[in-house]
Amino acid sequence: MNTPEEHPNPDDALARARAAREQMAAALTEDQEPDPDEPLGWQPIWKRPRKPNSKAAKKEELREQRKRIQEAVGVHVNVALARFS
Repeated sequence: MNTPEEHPNPDDALARARAAREQMAAALTEDQEPDPDEPLGWQPIWKRPRKPNSKAAKKEELREQRKRIQEAVGVHVNVALARFS
């Protein structure tokens, strides 16, 4: 059975919302950008600054990428050739 605490009075909720209106408006109008010296905290991967790699690290990454692509293409080419044989 439902108790009155589970279903608050809509008038009370409306009064709380009206009381918090000024605080919400102030939060929306303040500057949304963090200060430069303030730590950024969590950011999505596409907004994080890139870490520069050394030339050797770049070459190794490209070598691994090339190997993955060649293996993937080789598999598809072999499958296609097997179908037409």
